[in-house]
Amino acid sequence: VYNTYEPTGAGIHFWDGDDWIKPCAPPAPEEITFSSTSFLAGVKYAAGVAPVAGATSYVWTLPPAFTVFGASDGATITFSAPAGTYSIDVRAKNACGESSRRVSTQQIAAITGCDALPSPPLITSANVEFVNNNAPLYTRNTVTLSTPVRIIGKGSKASIFSQSYSSVDYRDHPNPDYGSWFTWCMVALYGDILCPGEWRVPSREDFCKYANDDRTNTNDNSAIIGQAIGGSGGVDGWLLAGYALNSGTGSIGTLGTYWSSTEHSSTTGYRVDVTSSGFSPSNYNGRYAGASLRCVR
Repeated sequence: VYNTYEPTGAGIHFWDGDDWIKPCAPPAPEEITFSSTSFLAGVKYAAGVAPVAGATSYVWTLPPAFTVFGASDGATITFSAPAGTYSIDVRAKNACGESSRRVSTQQIAAITGCDALPSPPLITSANVEFVNNNAPLYTRNTVTLSTPVRIIGKGSKASIFSQSYSSVDYRDHPNPDYGSWFTWCMVALYGDILCPGEWRVPSREDFCKYANDDRTNTNDNSAIIGQAIGGSGGVDGWLLAGYALNSGTGSIGTLGTYWSSTEHSSTTGYRVDVTSSGFSPSNYNGRYAGASLRCVR
């Protein structure tokens, strides 16, 4: 029909069952893809669509509860929200108009098994930095990594105790060039502080995408190797920082362990392990263990 309704702009339109669309508008985006298949309240995730022919920007519609980081006119956004069921939709846009919408409904679950965040929080953004001031960045298979996260100037801190799922636990590394160690609860609940802005704590799927260019491929990759401080042969800045437990520390210089934001169970979380001979993107460990953190975007 020829439509004179001002909000849609005068001209020929067709009814797509939901809205009036101009034939010269770009086609609707394909399926929305997410950086994880499971969502936890307050944790940041990325949503994106494949480029649409003829589109110059994308219009995302998100519930008011969502916090959005980055430009919403791009093909990817980063969001966080409280627990609940949410509908997310996106339209492709050009000078002619907007496409039909692509809709995805997602369930976001509450984090269980972790202590509540203290008030005021134990750390703030002023206590967080990336090793070497985040230079350089490392990108593989569209996953961009920061250097390890380090806590500075924080005063007193909680210890890492066996079987503690506390959200406030972390430990200094004997060599600060390796960054700091964190419990799983801390990286999940403090993610907005530890990985600010468009940065986020990587999901298990992010590590699989980084290793194998496929978010569902959990196979190891022997081409991705780590190195000790002062050593050689590593790639993409993976440092063999070891780990921390209540009984002490271990494997410094031979193993790097890095948390993801993905739960394995109510007492365990997924992590990546890297050595001088390969990269395992889908291991897991007790939440009480101290492991390193790199952010992604």
